[in-house]
Amino acid sequence: MMMRSLVILFLMLLSSLSWSQDAFRIIDGKKRATKSFDLSFNLIKVEAEVNGLNLKFLVDTGLKRTIIFNLKQGDSLTIKEGYRTSIRGFGQEEPIEAIYSKGNKMKLGKLINEDAHIIFLDAAAIDINTKLGEDVNGVIGSDLFRKLAVEVNYESEKLKFYKDSTAIPRRYKRYNSIPLDIHGDKPYVKIEVKQAGENYTVNTLLDTGSSSSFWYYGIAEDSTALAKPQRGFNDYLGWGVSGPIEGWRSKIEKLSFSGVEFKKPTVAFPNDQSLINASENDLYEEGSIGGEILRRTNVLFDYQNNKLFVQPIAKLVDQGFYYNMSGIHVKYGNDNTIIVTQNHNSIPSSENVNLGYNSSDSGMSSASGFSTSFTISYKILPTVEVDWLTKGSPADKVDIREGDVITKINGRNASIMGLGEIAEIFKHNPGKKIRLKLTRQGVELKKQFRLAPLIE
Repeated sequence: MMMRSLVILFLMLLSSLSWSQDAFRIIDGKKRATKSFDLSFNLIKVEAEVNGLNLKFLVDTGLKRTIIFNLKQGDSLTIKEGYRTSIRGFGQEEPIEAIYSKGNKMKLGKLINEDAHIIFLDAAAIDINTKLGEDVNGVIGSDLFRKLAVEVNYESEKLKFYKDSTAIPRRYKRYNSIPLDIHGDKPYVKIEVKQAGENYTVNTLLDTGSSSSFWYYGIAEDSTALAKPQRGFNDYLGWGVSGPIEGWRSKIEKLSFSGVEFKKPTVAFPNDQSLINASENDLYEEGSIGGEILRRTNVLFDYQNNKLFVQPIAKLVDQGFYYNMSGIHVKYGNDNTIIVTQNHNSIPSSENVNLGYNSSDSGMSSASGFSTSFTISYKILPTVEVDWLTKGSPADKVDIREGDVITKINGRNASIMGLGEIAEIFKHNPGKKIRLKLTRQGVELKKQFRLAPLIE
């Protein structure tokens, strides 16, 4: 796989230059605008332009600033005035060196931000693409929400932007709004949680940058003492700015907000080491709700008026909450695999043609009475590796190891399947037999196990 590089050309501006507020607005004074997005691993992915360069971003309400961490080889991005700083987040590793830049121009569909404040990281600092299985160049933070009412319509996979509250569609008036607390440019709501027969009110971050359902930190000064369920297991919970996050994975009885109730959602309790880099702003929240819950609704954030509107998607609200029952967490590796396919076409022929082969990957061969044309196609795909293995899991018990390359899953080529489909296979059908072909240090291995629920 090609090494990624970041080419930055600094245009140092006079320090006396005044700055407008870092926020998006709708172009040409329009009241509404719409932008389609792709939903991947419960995360919102959009295309946007930064100083003339087209890039792909995740939309993350849990971040204050836009971050760019990955450019393709050969991409050249000119950025405005900048200075060196460092950032940190959940995870156990050291803070990451970064460049903070003001005055950049960002365009997202019919939206524009003429004073975008952007944090630039070295390409190797955050390894998101190998874990998502697709290219992402960065993350857009709260500057997308600061001055506009923003509807995240998961049902139609569209972001809808409204200049102010007067432009919000009437259909949202049918749903009760609940108070939205904006703290450190992040959105918080009070949710109700039921666990072990007890009811709790939890101050919770609405985090579109998390693919999970509910995380409970309990690190705020006045945190509710939410009881950790006894049934569960230690697991890899995800990846933060400061590295991997580990903790206890389980389920709670019920979670509800804005009158929408979710039964038996999964819950994660990050361990103390994973929270070691938590900032003062992080101490404000007791937990977070991520995409696994949010995608079952359409939500409208109105930061200016401190309101949240929630429209439940009926067919999804009662859908079950699933988790990885294999213990295998995968990523794309640094090596590639070549997939070769041949298409044959028989063509009637009245003549004899000598057998031959065309080195340009197409050819013609024949015997008396017919001829055959064929085309050979090559696909170069990344290998699929075991990134993390849950101790005591079904995969762990049959000696699957971190770093193993998975070549086939139940007879199918793992690289062709992609990370999303593999993750879905590991989350459904308890008791299903999983047959894997692996390579470990050049040696081919065969392993099999059955998916086992570790919570219910």
